[in-house]
Amino acid sequence: MKNLKLSEMIVIVTGAYGATGSEIIKYFQPRVKFVVGTVRNINMRWKEKNGIFLTKCDLLENDQVEGSIELILDRIGIPHVLINTVGGFKIGKNVENCTNEWDKMYEINFQTTLNTIKYILPIMKKNNFGRIINFGSRSGEKGMAKAGPYSASKAAIHNLTKTISQEVNDNITCNAVLPDIIDTPINRENMTGANYNSWTSPSIIANKIETIIKSKTNGQLILV
Repeated sequence: MKNLKLSEMIVIVTGAYGATGSEIIKYFQPRVKFVVGTVRNINMRWKEKNGIFLTKCDLLENDQVEGSIELILDRIGIPHVLINTVGGFKIGKNVENCTNEWDKMYEINFQTTLNTIKYILPIMKKNNFGRIINFGSRSGEKGMAKAGPYSASKAAIHNLTKTISQEVNDNITCNAVLPDIIDTPINRENMTGANYNSWTSPSIIANKIETIIKSKTNGQLILV
């Protein structure tokens, strides 16, 4: 496939109603051909709002992921970019005191990312073009006290990203952005009193993702 311009691309953003996902969608909507967001809690399978397409999908349910991808193919065409923003954060317990946090963080961070990729990647391979951008974390590299389940789930995403990058051809790339702390309302609620000025805004992350999409960078964990 020829090198596509950004304006010709169809972009999927998971977690359209999340603080980060919604800002990334707003950033890309005027820059790409179509942008589609996945949403878990809407009343219909497909809707359009302010030029943005939304599809109802619980990313932990494989049949819903597959159904949403089929819907996107039918309604607007072959997706070129997948941006996995769905995730969660939990801090407060030492490793030995964590119980269900391990499963919860694994599901919401790693499993949702894997589920979307495994249905999108075959389409990208058949189309001979694709860009996958995952959300990792600096704590996935260096760890974070009292956030073991979160850090471990992000480390899994880092390894998945590198593995996929070794299984694709030159026209498909898989990278991960590693923000420090994203400046979102829920993070401010979880970390009251922190220095918010040092945090990373979703708009800065979106700009970095645009740069990655336009490049052939592959298999990298990119600090933001």
